[in-house]
Amino acid sequence: MADIFQEVDEEVRREQLQKLWQRYGHFAIAGCILIVVAVGGWRGYDWWQAKKAAESGAAFEAAVALAETGKHQEAEAAFAKLATDGTASYRTLARLREAAELARTDKAAAVKAYDDIAADKSAGLVIDELAALRAAFLLVDTAPYSEIRARLEPLRERFQYILLDCPPSLGPLTVCALVAADRVIVPVQTEYFALEGLAGLLDTLAVVQRELNPRLTVSGMLLTMHDSRTRLGQDVEREVRAHFSELVFSTVIPRNVRVGEAPSYGLPVTHHDPYSAGAGAYFELAKEVAARG
Repeated sequence: MADIFQEVDEEVRREQLQKLWQRYGHFAIAGCILIVVAVGGWRGYDWWQAKKAAESGAAFEAAVALAETGKHQEAEAAFAKLATDGTASYRTLARLREAAELARTDKAAAVKAYDDIAADKSAGLVIDELAALRAAFLLVDTAPYSEIRARLEPLRERFQYILLDCPPSLGPLTVCALVAADRVIVPVQTEYFALEGLAGLLDTLAVVQRELNPRLTVSGMLLTMHDSRTRLGQDVEREVRAHFSELVFSTVIPRNVRVGEAPSYGLPVTHHDPYSAGAGAYFELAKEVAARG
């Protein structure tokens, strides 16, 4: 008797499943087909994107090779084409390199190209700021310092500290940095000629303060490349501290092999060897600068 009821139940379930399949089966088949098509389409699009990125990468490398071999007009044309046809990241890189190639022959056009990149917010904030900096750099020799300062002014809002590393001369780049800055840290190598050059630097700072940037102040003087074992090093440190007392940072940057070799690795000494004496001195300097506000 139990077997009969079991067979009846199975028959009923079969009939119900058949009815469900007849009613909804075509939807299930369509759904499966859509899933297969969607997965295939996604994989195809992914493959196409990878292919386009590889092609753009190869085109970018070829354009860079043209520039490095002196074929600048061909390189400029190649970068311009890639800026239009390449994938998103390579389009941005190509626009930056195209502007750099333009700068060789037409600085005004290069400045406009960098300005266009900076105005294109789709490139990302870092690229926008890099383009703005490059445009300002190209204008150093021709534009008024006030214009360069105005171009750099928007960057001030995003950072608590901006460090402008200047060349060891009083050329246009250094003057532009002094015009853009609020404060200046004066490095003083503890040797005789550096001490002599300090007077000239202070005169330049006074001129910049008077004529171009009234808000510029001396944040401090930093004794660098100091060898406390030599009498000269000791004498220079004593003279600087005697004449400028409160302006001189307590921290002294010593002569240190790690500091000297760090640039050859493309790293700051605090990353190259954070436990070296030079890195430790720069850590202490950072604390002292922050404490001074």
